[in-house]
Amino acid sequence: MINYERLLPLINASKNVAIISHVIPDGDTLGCGLAFQSVLLKMGKTVDFFCDGEVEDNLLKVLGNFKMNEQTVQSYDLAIAIDCSSFDRLGIYYNLFRKSKKRVVIDHHISHQKFGDIDFLEIRSATGEMIFDLVEKHYSQYIDEYFAKCIYLSILTDSGAFAFDSVSKETFEIISKLYNYKVNFANIYYELMRNQKLSTFKVQSYAKSKALFFAKNQIAFITFSLADFQHNNGVESDTFGAINDIINIEEVKIAVSLTEVNVRNFRVSVRTKGEISASEIAQSFGGGGHKNASGFRINGYLENVIDDILKVCKDNL
Repeated sequence: MINYERLLPLINASKNVAIISHVIPDGDTLGCGLAFQSVLLKMGKTVDFFCDGEVEDNLLKVLGNFKMNEQTVQSYDLAIAIDCSSFDRLGIYYNLFRKSKKRVVIDHHISHQKFGDIDFLEIRSATGEMIFDLVEKHYSQYIDEYFAKCIYLSILTDSGAFAFDSVSKETFEIISKLYNYKVNFANIYYELMRNQKLSTFKVQSYAKSKALFFAKNQIAFITFSLADFQHNNGVESDTFGAINDIINIEEVKIAVSLTEVNVRNFRVSVRTKGEISASEIAQSFGGGGHKNASGFRINGYLENVIDDILKVCKDNL
């Protein structure tokens, strides 16, 4: 467990704090960011929450309404980047982070690149585990139902519903402690892991019907083009989770999902099994993440992009 003694004086000395989550926000970066914000607000701090990206509907259903990207002060005594493996993950809020008097990063990615005054790095199932440890040890009087809900959301989503290798004994010990608070965990699981819009079903079914398999079915690609979205009346968020169905195929060891977010600009997700490193594949294209779940962005014509990624995947089999 990390020693956060260097962080405590910074928190105590700061009146204005900015918490910044990563671009294309997921349950971990939002959950642990909002959980920590709730604690600092109870301590009497001014705390603004920033994130460069749209929040998925199912996450909003769980988290409820919250203020985001509203700068209430001219400058910040302390900026905390949550669940960010590199400075570019802050998106348009990197300058806000850079201009703050003190800069701290709390992250759990194996591909982490230091960019704060102090970087706290620990390879855990989710950054939410790290925030829980910090708050339980030093600010336990501020833990409440909302904090517990946010931390559960964080760990549930980034652990693949407790299915990834990063899940540990400590993960389940934290979850058991969260049960002391009146949170409807079954409802959160349903909203995030089961509930699906009709447009999501159509977009994903169409993409799966034209999945590509290579290297004796050990490598699989699933693609979502702008034309696909138009054809199925869908949006980018309808793609989330589809890659898990591909990596779950018995023969598949590497699954790649390509989503065209702008013309010939793709968001790429990579999932792997066993000792094959998704992070190493992603790092070949300037990305990163976890051992078995990573991502990056790439430009080009779809056929060329697939060829380039496929070559790296074959090298990593």
